[in-house]
Amino acid sequence: MNIVIVIDAFDVHSNGTSVSAQRFCKRFIARGHNVKVVCAGDGKGDFDAGKFRVPFFQDIIDKQGSMIAKSGKKVLKKALTDADIVHVYQPFPLECKALKLAKQRNIPVVGAFHMHPENVLYSLHLEKVPFLKKGLYWLFNIVLYRHTPHIHCPSKFIADQLEENGYKSKLHVISNGVSQAFCPGDAQRLECWEDKFVILSIGRLSREKRHDVLISAVKKSKYRDKIYIVMAGCGPEFDNLNKLADKFNINIKFEYFKQKDLVNIMRSCDLYVHCADVEIEGIACIEAISCGLNPIISNSKDSAAKQFAMTNDNLFEHGNADELAKKIDYWYEKDEERKLSGARHAFFVSKKYDIKSSIDAILNIYEIAIAEGKKTILKNDMGTDIKPDTHITKSWTPLNKKINKKTNIINFNFPFVFLSNLLKLFAIPLLMIINRAFHGLKIDGMKKLRKLKGKGAITVANHVHTLDSTFLSLGMFPRKMQFSSIKSNFEIPVIRWIVRLLGGFPIPENMAGMLKFAKDIGRALDKGQLIHFYPEAALWPYHEKLRPFKNGAFRFAVQFNAPILPCVIVFKERKFRKPAAKLIILDAIFPLQKNIGSIIKRTDMLKDITYEKMNEEIEKWYEVRHHQIEDKAFIK
Repeated sequence: MNIVIVIDAFDVHSNGTSVSAQRFCKRFIARGHNVKVVCAGDGKGDFDAGKFRVPFFQDIIDKQGSMIAKSGKKVLKKALTDADIVHVYQPFPLECKALKLAKQRNIPVVGAFHMHPENVLYSLHLEKVPFLKKGLYWLFNIVLYRHTPHIHCPSKFIADQLEENGYKSKLHVISNGVSQAFCPGDAQRLECWEDKFVILSIGRLSREKRHDVLISAVKKSKYRDKIYIVMAGCGPEFDNLNKLADKFNINIKFEYFKQKDLVNIMRSCDLYVHCADVEIEGIACIEAISCGLNPIISNSKDSAAKQFAMTNDNLFEHGNADELAKKIDYWYEKDEERKLSGARHAFFVSKKYDIKSSIDAILNIYEIAIAEGKKTILKNDMGTDIKPDTHITKSWTPLNKKINKKTNIINFNFPFVFLSNLLKLFAIPLLMIINRAFHGLKIDGMKKLRKLKGKGAITVANHVHTLDSTFLSLGMFPRKMQFSSIKSNFEIPVIRWIVRLLGGFPIPENMAGMLKFAKDIGRALDKGQLIHFYPEAALWPYHEKLRPFKNGAFRFAVQFNAPILPCVIVFKERKFRKPAAKLIILDAIFPLQKNIGSIIKRTDMLKDITYEKMNEEIEKWYEVRHHQIEDKAFIK
């Protein structure tokens, strides 16, 4: 399959998320899959989205050995060509843009949750502000994860956290996996370690990893003079940790190791200590244990690493240097027991966290997501893939509005009509200014409306903008328009009355409501009003292709012998602003005569003719626009 990996920092070896992505990509390719990586310009990805410098916080990001990518729309469009699946790693602009473009192309997206909110809060020294953690979980969900049907969770701990914070997607607990290179074996121990008890600690040198606790614990150990710490990693806390070690006169070495050297170091050391307060999985911890090192791990409630400890002697109270010192002394004195415990731990994690199993599981999720995507994709008569009728945008709808035979679907009462007309008198000029200034709206074909000579008609248009109903109101002015809309739009406080007064009416979801619905539409058409339907049903902002039509609008046109007035909304790209909109009004299409066939047959024929006319206009517009862009690029 063609896999697109979207991650901000890819070629970073001190970051667990980046290392995991690198390993996954390498093994996907080894299994014959095509992989494209979109990332911030570190030279190792296939597509360079460019680096985004965050004002005030860039220094912190640099020290963490990370980076934030630009949204990279042009780069992503190229990367997504022929993609079968998109895997997004973080809730940042690049991944959010990738999600949006993938959805527009019907490419399934899988999310990965690799960034604990505490990682952010510790970097900003805000970890003790309780509501911020929940706020970040909410924000991450809003901008990215609620739109990804499947989320890869590296540990059950983080899956539980997402459930507690209201994430509704399918959560898949899959370890980032350990390479087979990390296993017990022969090692070349350094000469300077011969008479030392060597403790290894691995991880980015950042506040949440709590390396300071290990240094403080060694200071309190009975065997401090015999202990040598190897701290494998780099990061913003290096200077502080180095000063602390000098202050306590601790034997310590800070160094970043390549994988080959790291395996030898792991096999050579005597004990592994993991003090992190925050850990989504703790891949370094698994790797060290896999090499046969006996662990002592922090029991922090925000760390998944504690799951690797097999006994209480392998755990200590997070942040408690005194307890850690006692555990270090215990294992120092129990040499044979320590080696046996290390072997048991290595056997346990090697079976459970093998990277081969992780790759199998991730690829299985990809296949599930692709299969689910195919089930929701409809096909037209030519076999072309077309988008499902589900809304991209969602609204807050706390009210539960029921529609029955007594409900006024279209309100014909004089006070309501007077108020509605009065509101439109002020709204139309304002909407003209707003739509022209902010959305670059142009209207073409208003003369086509005159041919109807005041006769009631059903208008249809592609649903591609949150304000496209206002585009149509301006295009049809001064004719009175009524807009059909999903029931949920009339369940939003305050907004529902504005929608009503501006001509919106709800589509019922029950038979009783549908009978009243049809009656009111017939009455409005008799009064010479324009009734608007979105035959695609769902809103897909800025979409460039026409989606399948529902029958409703065309069934009413046939039933009441009313013409269909098709319109299309298209867009032109603009620099530094959202695309400019253009409303094109096409010639009216009249229903076929009754002797042609049944209502069902005439409805289908009217729908097909309208679809062809609208589709032809849309394809012609975008074909011309794309040729113009290509010509400009060629000239440059």
